[in-house]
Amino acid sequence: MIPVTLLGLIPVLFRDQANMTGDGPKWILLDGDIDPMWIESLNTVMDDNKVLTLASNERIALTKMMRLIFEISSLRTATPATVSRAGILYINPQDLGWNPYVSHKVVVIPNMLTH
Repeated sequence: MIPVTLLGLIPVLFRDQANMTGDGPKWILLDGDIDPMWIESLNTVMDDNKVLTLASNERIALTKMMRLIFEISSLRTATPATVSRAGILYINPQDLGWNPYVSHKVVVIPNMLTH
């Protein structure tokens, strides 16, 4: 097996999830600002093709159960091509408040640990 550091994390995650069995949803959460250089590589994943094409010409097709979530603080570096392919949900932190964080820590995480 080739080490993750030589391949890059995104292709490894995509390949692993594409090979997973089961009918449940498979989520990849990318947290951080969008870099225009690497996000362009993901545009074919986010369009109708749903295929990640690597520099080596390897193609990793997303299954119908795979989903991407980008959690970002700003769209200032996103290109129009990226924005047009993404569904964007803006949540104002001031409107959100502290309750969801506490609920997650108190209810969701303990339930995840016991199952």
